[in-house]
Amino acid sequence: MKKYFIGVGIGIVVLILGFGIWSYNNPQAAIAMFFDMGGIEEGNSIPLVSGEEVSGGEVSLNQYKGEKFVVMIGKVDCDVCKKSYQTIEKLESEHPSTKFVMIGQGNQKEYARVKEEHGFVFPIISASEDIQKKMNFKTFPVFYLVDQKGVITQRLNGYNKEKLQSLLKEGEVKK
Repeated sequence: MKKYFIGVGIGIVVLILGFGIWSYNNPQAAIAMFFDMGGIEEGNSIPLVSGEEVSGGEVSLNQYKGEKFVVMIGKVDCDVCKKSYQTIEKLESEHPSTKFVMIGQGNQKEYARVKEEHGFVFPIISASEDIQKKMNFKTFPVFYLVDQKGVITQRLNGYNKEKLQSLLKEGEVKK
C-alpha cells in the first residue's frame, strides 16, 4: 500500500512539472485555458463597428470590407498597450501597405494626445459602451488580423514584438 501512494505521489509530481513546463512554453494557451480572455475568436467575423475617431469624424470597420486589415483593441492607461506603441510607430515605414485601426477604451482626448505624440496616421476609434460590448472587451491589448471576408485569421493577446511584427507583415496587401 505504501508503494502505491509513493507511485501516485510521483505521478502527480510528474504531471505538475509537465504542466508547468508546458505552461512556461505556451503562456497564452495556459492563460486561455483558465480565463475568459474575451474578444472575438479566430475563425469568427469581426463586428463591423462604427465610432468617433479621436481626432474627429466617424470611422467604421465596414470601410475596410474586402481588404485585409489589422485591428488593435487597447486601453489608454494599459502599460502593455503603451509598450506596443514603439512597434506600431514603425508601421508606416516597415509595413506601409498594412491597413491598421485601433479601437481604444478610455478618454478620447487622451487618445488624441497619444495619436499626436506617437505620430500615428491610422484611425483610433473611441470605444463607446456599445463597441465594448460588441467586441467583448476583457483583456488589453488584443490584435486581430482580418481577411478580405471580415473573418479573423489571427489573434494576438498581449504584446510580443516578434509576433506583432509577424502579424503586421501578414496584414500587408500584396500588389
